[in-house]
Parts: sequence; structure tokens; C-alpha cells
Amino acid sequence: MATPPKPIEHLLGFLIPPACREEVLGDLHERFLSTPRYVMDVLTTIPFVLISRIRRTTDAVVFLMEAIVLFSSYFAAASLLDHNLLTDALGLFRLGLPAGIVLLTLLFADAYANPRNRSPLKPLLGPALGVALAWLSQAVLTGTELTLPRFAMIAGSSLALLLVSVLRLLFAPAINVPAHWQKQSVVSFRIHLSGAALRIAAVAIVIIVLIVYQLGKRN
Repeated sequence: MATPPKPIEHLLGFLIPPACREEVLGDLHERFLSTPRYVMDVLTTIPFVLISRIRRTTDAVVFLMEAIVLFSSYFAAASLLDHNLLTDALGLFRLGLPAGIVLLTLLFADAYANPRNRSPLKPLLGPALGVALAWLSQAVLTGTELTLPRFAMIAGSSLALLLVSVLRLLFAPAINVPAHWQKQSVVSFRIHLSGAALRIAAVAIVIIVLIVYQLGKRN
């Protein structure tokens, strides 16, 4: 019985979300007829698998809260540090660009997250990666009208990283079904996020807000 070449199977397997990788590869393995057809079969199957996974891992309510928090972070930074952004023709788009990049990164990070990974840092990795990609986009767009002033980008990204991380600690992304956080009991919620973590987050938010305020006064 013909089988797909292992190097190609392993390489294409990385494009499939870990939660359903073994099952999908098994089905594609059974349908193998030739290597070119196998590659095409995998590439045409991945979008449907990814959409299905996104639907399972994305809570619409949390996603909306993240979108609001992200845009508000950059909007607040611009209000304090560079008010001209708010009246600029492309100002809102420029503020929404890094926020949108972080939001899309979170969407795909949740879809490709490994359910077996129980690391306590897991909710923080998506926001960190999203902010890093937002900075990369600013570097690519350097010299164009779409970039944000450096201080506004620093302040907005700092607020976004902190607030979204806290939000994702409070409402952990769903693993198998939407609205997973809504089904958690009060007891499990308290175990998941201790009072100490909340106090640390509150202090950090106050510090960042004060720093942004001071930078705004200087400008």
C-alpha cells in the first residue's frame, strides 16, 4: 500500500492545529494516491480544519472584549501623547492597525494551541507574540503614513499587552467548546486566578497609566 513520504507528511503536519493533527493526517493518509495529490489534498483541507478549530476556540464575547481593550489601549496612548492622531484622516486606521494585528494573532494562537500544554504562562504567550508582530509591522511600514509615533506605540503596546494578558487570565480561552469560561464555577475561578495576581495586575496597570500620563505632560 502506497504511503505519503514521511518528510512531507511531517512538514505539512505543522500546518494543521495540534488538537486535530493526528486525526486529519490519518484521514489524509488513507486517501493517499500520489505525492502531488496528497500535498494538494492537505493544502485544500487545512483552511476548513482551521476555520473549524477557530470556531471551537474562540468565544465571541471574550473576542469582542479583547478587541475593545486593544483599540482602547492605543487610543488612550494617542490621546495622551499625540492628540493629532485623533484628528488625522488616517489616525483611527493607524491606531487600529497594531490592535488588529494583535487580535488576529490571538485568534490563530488559540486555534494552534496544544491542549496538552498546561503551562501557566500559556495565556500570556499569545498577547506577547501579537505585540511583537505589531512592532514588526511598524518596522515594515517605516517611512509611510501608516506608522504610529514611537512613544504612542510603546505606551499603547504596553497597555495592550498588560490588559489583554489580564483579560485572558480572567477568561481563559476555550479548549473544546465556546463560552467555556461561562461554565466555570466560582470556586474553580478563584483557584485559577489568585487575589495576589489581581493585586499585582492592578498595581502594574496604575504604574503604566502614570508613566503614560507623565509622557503626555512632557509632550
